[in-house]
Amino acid sequence: MFSIKQIADAMGHKLETHLKSYSRLNTKDLESAFDSVICKLENKVEKFKN
Repeated sequence: MFSIKQIADAMGHKLETHLKSYSRLNTKDLESAFDSVICKLENKVEKFKN
């Protein structure tokens, strides 16, 4: 699981900008979506390596 700061960094935002832009959304939903994307990318990288 990633912190909100890590998600903001990955999206190219400062934490303050991220919180202003996404505060209306459920943080757990954002974390879950981010984790899902990371998992898919990791799977693609693994397939590429093999």
